[in-house]
Amino acid sequence: MEQRKTQRELLDELVGTGRLSADEARGISGAPPWTFSVRELVGYLAGLIIATGVLLVVGVVFADASKWAVVTALYAITVVAGLVGVQLHSRGSWQERLAEVLEAAAIGSAIGATGIVLDHVEMRGEWIGLVLSGAAGAWGLARTARSRFIGTVVMSVALPAFAIVLAVLIDDDSDWLRGVTMLVAAGVLLAAGNLPIGSSFVARAIGSVYVIAGSAALGSGLDSPAHLIPIVTGALLFSAATTILAPEMLIAGAVCVVTGVVMTVSAWIEGDLARGLVIVATGLVMLVAIRWQMRRGFSRPRPGAPAV
Repeated sequence: MEQRKTQRELLDELVGTGRLSADEARGISGAPPWTFSVRELVGYLAGLIIATGVLLVVGVVFADASKWAVVTALYAITVVAGLVGVQLHSRGSWQERLAEVLEAAAIGSAIGATGIVLDHVEMRGEWIGLVLSGAAGAWGLARTARSRFIGTVVMSVALPAFAIVLAVLIDDDSDWLRGVTMLVAAGVLLAAGNLPIGSSFVARAIGSVYVIAGSAALGSGLDSPAHLIPIVTGALLFSAATTILAPEMLIAGAVCVVTGVVMTVSAWIEGDLARGLVIVATGLVMLVAIRWQMRRGFSRPRPGAPAV
């Protein structure tokens, strides 16, 4: 698979073909992916301070209140935040971002209130987690393509939680099952992170973290040679990252491979000196393999190139 070109390479091609001037290319290259006005940032800071104070006041007011009063208040926050968010969503750029912040507040309040209700009816804690994370994940999934960030953030937090709780419900003592479900959730997040959704970086970053966690859990939860699993998953993640040039996946893939190497060497080899030497040798072999692959890629004829 051909490696993706960088922004700089694409701009240089456009300049070279005359479709962009050099000044226009420099302007595009130096432009930030997003921007906030000072007024908006100060507004968010003030809102955060106010919200903190409100939470403290609410904690005092509802300290002796019944759980149903708390549930009513949380659902009221959900409705008010949701309605205000809907009104702001189509008014402009910063209003749309504020609307998604309010949407996050509405989701959090709804989850808290529903959790209290489900706990009151004596539903098992794992089932409460499954219901809430499943509902939040479905909401986030439905909103990923139509929101700037809230859909992706909610989906990326809720989906791994759903996977972990599901594994606990099936077998709460199985590390390998928890690892499998985490890897499945990670795969979904990584796939979503390579689609045209809002804040795709969040999905890739969280998915990459769960590749590490799931691979380590799976490798430690099964007998040898399962210690090799993090090496395999890390290598696959690293390979995919070199194609799409995603630094968060590159770092996670490297960490996963290192984790697998350490786990495997610790399980199979006795003595710290021998383990250290084997780890160093493994790293050198990887460097040689990467160098060979790069040279092979450069020497391969490109489509349309004249035959020699």
